[in-house]
Amino acid sequence: YKVLDNINDGKPLKRLASRLVYPYIKIKFNKAVKKYPKYNDIIKVSTDEQARIENEKTDSIDIAAHPTAVSLQKILSDGIKDETQKRIVERIGYCLGRWVYLMDAFDDLQNDIKTGAYNPFSLKYKLDKSFLTGDYKAIEDDIIKSIRLTANETGLALELLDKNCYKPLIENIIFDGMEAELMKIIKKKRGDLIE
Repeated sequence: YKVLDNINDGKPLKRLASRLVYPYIKIKFNKAVKKYPKYNDIIKVSTDEQARIENEKTDSIDIAAHPTAVSLQKILSDGIKDETQKRIVERIGYCLGRWVYLMDAFDDLQNDIKTGAYNPFSLKYKLDKSFLTGDYKAIEDDIIKSIRLTANETGLALELLDKNCYKPLIENIIFDGMEAELMKIIKKKRGDLIE
């Protein structure tokens, strides 16, 4: 789905690269669909809903992030029998999916403004090309705060999860990895804005 999205909406170089790898990806994708059809259905519904929301040009961050959040919620909680643990994993999945969406939107913000592509942050904050040359640290700080709140909520939900052999790995990803990825984007952006 991401390769198709790049073919349809990506930058010229990304479109070209995606077209080149598409035949190989399509073969792998078809094998995965045969093995995990339920996950394909979840992702397909999410992708269709995401496209609808983007076409409507909503400025609501919550609405824009919802399809990605729901898809991870459903995929991560699939097969969990214990109802309490399932609800906890659903919350972790939802928050993680929201975080992924927000991170991607934040990372792509400047390029989306340049190209006129949909980005809920540019709509929410009414950003235009002047954002690319101005000092909008307060807006970026607000976006960063939203991303960190989502990461923190993911961590709070994780604290409720029963101990198992995977919990230390998951804790490392959530408590260290998510912040490290955010810091990479912040450093890249702050470098872009400082002459």
